[in-house]
Amino acid sequence: MTDHIVTQGNTWHVRLTIPEDIRAFFGNRKVLSKSLKTGSRAEAMKLRLPHLATWQMQFEAARKEKASRGDHWKEEAFELGKQIEQTITNEFVKSASHRKDPAIRSKHYIKAASPSQLQGMLDQATALRAETEKQIERGTSGLLKAANDYRKAGVPDHITDAINDLCHQVLSDEIDDSEFVREIYIAIGEAELFLRNQCLLLSQSEATEAFQIYRNPNSYQPKSPISTASIREFRSYLEHQHDNKKTIDQQVSRIEHLSEYLTKEAKELNFDTIHAFLNQISTSSSTKRNYIWAGNVYWKWAVRYSSEFRTQFRETPNPFENHSLPRNRGSQGESYVAFTPAQVKELYLKAKEKNSTLADIIAIAVYTGCRLEEIGRITTNDLIYDENQIIGLKINKAKTKAGERDVPIHNELSPLLTRLAATPQDEQYLFKGGKNKYGNRLDYISKQFGRLKKDEGFGINYAFHSFRATTITELYRAEVDNIMIMFIVGHKTGTVTFDKYGKAGPSMAQRIKAINKLKFDLF
Repeated sequence: MTDHIVTQGNTWHVRLTIPEDIRAFFGNRKVLSKSLKTGSRAEAMKLRLPHLATWQMQFEAARKEKASRGDHWKEEAFELGKQIEQTITNEFVKSASHRKDPAIRSKHYIKAASPSQLQGMLDQATALRAETEKQIERGTSGLLKAANDYRKAGVPDHITDAINDLCHQVLSDEIDDSEFVREIYIAIGEAELFLRNQCLLLSQSEATEAFQIYRNPNSYQPKSPISTASIREFRSYLEHQHDNKKTIDQQVSRIEHLSEYLTKEAKELNFDTIHAFLNQISTSSSTKRNYIWAGNVYWKWAVRYSSEFRTQFRETPNPFENHSLPRNRGSQGESYVAFTPAQVKELYLKAKEKNSTLADIIAIAVYTGCRLEEIGRITTNDLIYDENQIIGLKINKAKTKAGERDVPIHNELSPLLTRLAATPQDEQYLFKGGKNKYGNRLDYISKQFGRLKKDEGFGINYAFHSFRATTITELYRAEVDNIMIMFIVGHKTGTVTFDKYGKAGPSMAQRIKAINKLKFDLF
């Protein structure tokens, strides 16, 4: 029946088999059929086409809906199985404690799905039994009624019959209390799972797998809701939002790390899980804050642009918000420590003995407050002249918008820049650039300086960035105005007056006067 038409009597019908994986969307029917109301085969071949096209579109829509739900039904079956296991364990513990004190009357309760509300779970606990025969009958009568309600809701007979049989067996003492408690929880859990599967429109094979997971939850390894595909899409989103590849890589790496944790630990994505994750990541508040930042960015992106994620977490509050991070000194991490002028001179002279390029870059850094990569991007075109003397340089690409600025040049530094400008490197850069995947031209200088400062006995709180801290510290100690310092080093002032209306800031003459208050005696 490759043409999808058959005759019934003298009338042609169009028929199409529903794929097994989406039959639940069509009431578990196996075939769609429609009378074409014609006895002519030639006419039937034409009339069948709109119906087939409509059905195929319905199949496609069902598959898209199914795909948007992902494998969350597996996690639900797993969680239900674990809940039932824990509930049974808790009941045994309670029973044991009751036996120690005969005066205490034991009661068993169970939570399951409400048959009258297919979309929900069993709202209230049903009393199962107590020690007197009257209490037992009261408990089992409640279960018998529940079994009847389940049957009306469509739960298969083998499940509802199991509930009935267990009630009769416990009343006639055919099974002991512990076996009754264990088996009744399992049976009602199966009834709940069946109703969940109906709500989720699972195929027969998926429903079978769900029951297997429920009966043996330890055989299933829950997957992280942060899928590999979504992480790829998240990276693409970040690449359209940011220019800094290193920042993008770091953000993605943190989300990948979290996803691996969720899978390995079989954890749900919620506040408690994120709290536990942060605690095992690091004791540093700074590190934790970076993970929270990455998580927030991912969460906001996913609930907006990932339909599968949005469906799963529609009612879930953002688990990355409202985390209290430690404020004690040990958890804060250490900022880079500024070098003293004497230490700057010591490092400069040691660098000059081995590597004149590193020495030149140290000098520029400490006399300008420029970041290492800002120095690496300086070209001859960025130099500002007054007649034949270099008086400043333009930073056209910086870490922040405020970092794009005109930097004044110290009188003692001008001859060095003049020498470098006379022998430019490729593309007119003052310094030769290395190969770094993030485009950082002076990454090799950072490594060279790392070895130098280690050899000179400086610890982990000192880095090349410490020279920037030195510039700021020494300008402040020379009584340079705070606003002036911010304009020189490229920091936001935090004021509407200067960040919005006074962006031009001090004149170059004012900046030069300020920068010349620095005293390092390097030349």
